[in-house]
Amino acid sequence: MDSANEKAEQLASEIEAKLSAGQSYLVDLRRLFSGKNKPAIVTLVLILAATVAAWLLLSHEVEKNREHLFEQKSMQVIKSIQDRLYEHEQILFGVAGLFDANTSVDRTTFKNYVARLQLEKNFPGILAVGYAKVLPSKQLPEYVAAIRAEGFPNFSVYPAQTKELFAAPVTYIEPFAGRNLVAFGYNLYSEPIRRKAMYGAAETGMTMITEKVKLVQENQGKVQAGFLMYVPIYRKGVTMTTPADRLRALLGFAYSPYRMNDLMAGIMGDNAADIDFKIYVDSQTNEAGLMFDSAEQAKASERGKYQQVKRISAYGVTWAIVLNSKSKFDVAYSSTLPLVVLLMGGSIALLLFFLMSSMLAQRDHAIFLALKMTQKIRSQSSKLSHSEERFELALRGANDGLWDRNIETGTVYYSPRWKIILGYSDDELPNQQQEWLKRVHPDDVEALLSKEKRYLDGAVERFQNEYRLLHKDGHYIWVVDRGLIQFGEDGKASRLIGVISDISEQKRIDKLKSEFISTVSHELRTPLTSIAASLGLLEAGVFGDLPAKALGLVAIANKNSKRLTVLVNDILDMEKLMSGKTVFRTDQIDMMEIVQQAIELNADYANSYSVQYKLCSPVGVYRVIGDRDRLMQVMANLMSNAAKFSPAGSVVEIRILAQKTMVRIEVEDHGPGIPDEFRHRIFSEFAQADSSDTRQQGGTGLGLNITQKLVARMDGEIGYETEVGKGSIFWFALPYAPNQG
Repeated sequence: MDSANEKAEQLASEIEAKLSAGQSYLVDLRRLFSGKNKPAIVTLVLILAATVAAWLLLSHEVEKNREHLFEQKSMQVIKSIQDRLYEHEQILFGVAGLFDANTSVDRTTFKNYVARLQLEKNFPGILAVGYAKVLPSKQLPEYVAAIRAEGFPNFSVYPAQTKELFAAPVTYIEPFAGRNLVAFGYNLYSEPIRRKAMYGAAETGMTMITEKVKLVQENQGKVQAGFLMYVPIYRKGVTMTTPADRLRALLGFAYSPYRMNDLMAGIMGDNAADIDFKIYVDSQTNEAGLMFDSAEQAKASERGKYQQVKRISAYGVTWAIVLNSKSKFDVAYSSTLPLVVLLMGGSIALLLFFLMSSMLAQRDHAIFLALKMTQKIRSQSSKLSHSEERFELALRGANDGLWDRNIETGTVYYSPRWKIILGYSDDELPNQQQEWLKRVHPDDVEALLSKEKRYLDGAVERFQNEYRLLHKDGHYIWVVDRGLIQFGEDGKASRLIGVISDISEQKRIDKLKSEFISTVSHELRTPLTSIAASLGLLEAGVFGDLPAKALGLVAIANKNSKRLTVLVNDILDMEKLMSGKTVFRTDQIDMMEIVQQAIELNADYANSYSVQYKLCSPVGVYRVIGDRDRLMQVMANLMSNAAKFSPAGSVVEIRILAQKTMVRIEVEDHGPGIPDEFRHRIFSEFAQADSSDTRQQGGTGLGLNITQKLVARMDGEIGYETEVGKGSIFWFALPYAPNQG
């Protein structure tokens, strides 16, 4: 241990020497890639390697996700085409069913049936639905004559020359308008690609579509690649087991022609906005076999990196569909996460490298600082220890018990002295609030908890209570409890700490004093009443006129007996307050009403001193918690004092002020003010400014003391402001009633 300390001190000396020489010990580039900085270098390499690995892995995952998404979108295109072809097959099955269900289907019936399908609304992209009748070529003249008889005098079957034994002219086609008119009468057997698909459908009884053809409807506008779908219709009641049987029973075909661009627009809409695709006849994946190209107008820069080929084999043909992503697909489904990981990983690696390098350099510097601080901490610890010892001795000397309650957690601490006051050792009484509360005298619990809540709510500014606690021996002791509140960062009360003092002996002495005062006062009151009555009768001349000198002496005696009666009454009031015999009936009271009533009741008293009372506050409602009778007594004491010490002809001003948590009442006079030497004991018992002034005004010196005790019992505050030669303001303040402030 001594060797380690010597090395540390030696290192500290070296650092101190460098610092004093003006060298920087923390910034030394040569240290960065030296052996001393090996931990930081290893950390840098490892984090960079992990970062590159994570970047490669994430890049691969992002690429896989985009490929998977492209596959999904491609399959959506394929499925949309397959679903639409299936729907169009169902349309033609419906036409075939129409012929199967009826002996004959005329042109009007066919037209009405197709109209009910609402092709443009429900199947966008379909060009028409038609019926081609199959008949021997030699019967064409009779067929043409029959159609012309329906109201088409110019009808003919074309092309006219055919070597086929049978013909399949378009008999019905709907909508029968626009470019579809040219298909009316067209012999579908006349063209090899169409004839191949039709014979395949007739021989198998299955739906067939043609390879790429040019529709006869392509007689205007841009030419589009086309194809046709055929569903065979057979005569009813014919047995069909072989292809030859089906050809003999063939009645005609339900069919639909399609312009490829229009069909794809109807199928896809905007669902393939970020994918281009081309459709080829599978045997011809070149320009000759191209049936559709969604990217005819696309620029090379708009093409993305993903491509695949799908095939649809159905209805006798195979389509090769080449799908390519657009550049906006690559952008929309790309991810910056790999790049972010690479940049952040590199940044973190460099940051940790420099941080660790700095920490390693600072380690030596820290040793120097630690040695310096250790000495300082030892010195401060010694001082703190002495301070704690002095605090503990002070508490022991004062015989006070410390308590500390955490309001947020509900935990509490009671010092050993706190427990000793109740007769317990430190380990006999748990540190739980319930242990304190269950020992509070039942008559004191409600008032105590109410005062504590009002203090925590900010309704009163002091926490001081006198109450009784149950001693271990089974008797109650009187304690005075004083506390302070501590607030958290959110402004809410978080902690309450205070001390209790055993005042049982003080209470016993006060009780003896109160009993003595009460006994003496009661013993004085009875003879005083008789003396005052007798002197009053003598002064009134009930027993005859007295000589002038004797009458003067009787008047003085009568006046002093009345003063003595007031003094005895005040002493009795004070004794009741001190002994707790005074009953307080607290209620919600409007102070404006109290002040107005006090001015009215004390007006005659003010007139006797040629003084007037004036309310200087606007009329309003100022509700407080208090005892109505005691408040009237407080007002009478303050107002009578103000009247006695005001010059004749002056006005005593009374104000009611609404404060944050209290209502304050002020009584201001314009008298001589309060001398400096008297101010510190103005609320003391029998306190008087000087005896001559007291004799002149007739005071007892107990009025303000009684007033102070009355206000305190109502959880209020009292004070004064004065200026010699100009007057005084006596005030008291009471907490707002609930819902008032």
